[in-house]
Parts: sequence; C-alpha cells; structure tokens
Amino acid sequence: MSKSATDVWVFDLDGTLVESRLRLYGAYVEIAPEFGLTVLSPSELRTAIDKRTLEADLGLERATAEVVLAEWYEAFARNLPASPPLPGAADALRACARTGALIAIATARPTPASVVARELAEVGLGQLVDVVVTTESVGGPAEPFDAESTVLEVYLRKKRQIESALRELGVTAERAAIVSDEAFDLVEGAELGVPRLVGVLGGNSDNDAFDGTGGRVLD
Repeated sequence: MSKSATDVWVFDLDGTLVESRLRLYGAYVEIAPEFGLTVLSPSELRTAIDKRTLEADLGLERATAEVVLAEWYEAFARNLPASPPLPGAADALRACARTGALIAIATARPTPASVVARELAEVGLGQLVDVVVTTESVGGPAEPFDAESTVLEVYLRKKRQIESALRELGVTAERAAIVSDEAFDLVEGAELGVPRLVGVLGGNSDNDAFDGTGGRVLD
C-alpha cells in the first residue's frame, strides 16, 4: 500500500484524461435525425453541455431527454477511434503510481468496464490503471432522476462509480483522491469523505463551477 497519504487516485476519464469532444459531437450528429434534433455547431453543443442548458436548448421534455441521452451515450460508445489521451495524462498517472498508489477510472460511459479498459490499452494508458468502473458497472444511471437536476447532470454524476472503485480496491474514502473536470465529482467525493479533490479546467466545468467544492483547481 502507498506510503503517501493517498492509497488510490480516482480519475474521471472524458475531459480529464482523454479528449472526447469530437467523438461526442460525432455521436450527437448521428442521433440528431432520429429524434429531429437541431444540429448545433460543435461550439454551441459544448456550451450547452458546459452550462447544463442542453435540454432547454434542444426543447426536450424530461422523458424524451432520458431517451435521447441514453441513445447518445450508446452512439458515443460505438463511435471510434478511441479517444486520445490529453497532454500530460500519462505522466500524471505515472506520477501517482510512483508514490505506490493505485489508479482507478470512474466514468459515466454506459459501456462495460472491459470495453473502456480495452480503449485505454489502445491509447497507451491501460497498463497504468488498476480498475475501471463505468455506469454499466453500477447498473445504469442513478434512479430515480432528481427532479431538481437536468437529465444530463444525472448522467454525468459518478458517486456510485467512485464508491464501487474504492470498494473493489479495498481502500477507504479517507485514503483516496479524486481528479476530474466535473465539479459534481468533487462535491460527491467530499460527501463520501474523500479529502483530496483536484479539479481540472478545460473540460466540462469552468473555474466558477469549482467554487465551493473545496478542490484544488488545475488548468
């Protein structure tokens, strides 16, 4: 076990370790005709996701949004090639591993963990990761949907994935750290008792979104 204060680093995947925006946009364009969705530009779509206004911008009722998000994520999983690592991603994982800590991936992707692990191997990150937990690993998105949150927000939340990763590795929350571009992950990590929280700018959350999370923010 690690000699440092951290026995496991739990990383988000998309937007934190790998660049998935083009792949996500391709999946959106793929499903848009099926649901009669307005085809937003890449920048418009990114803004709608970042600001959590996607459902309102597309005029989706909640029930329809649940179906659209599920199909979008499935199309994303089919949309290859694998998402490439972001600059410094491999170095960050190696630096954490050198301390003796384990590395976990907690992702909102709805695919089997084995599929994500295979992708990570394809882009040279697989050998650095000890466990992968996906939305499928924990039985799907959280139910019931929180009426105060958008469907997108619920899909992106990964509290159960984080809990599952810690349980699988046999590490308590007090000995863990979380790194994510999603402010929600830091908030939920804090709720679980994870003391070391690191926010990554450039993904789905801006600097303001991390205010109040108690996390250290990196750009």
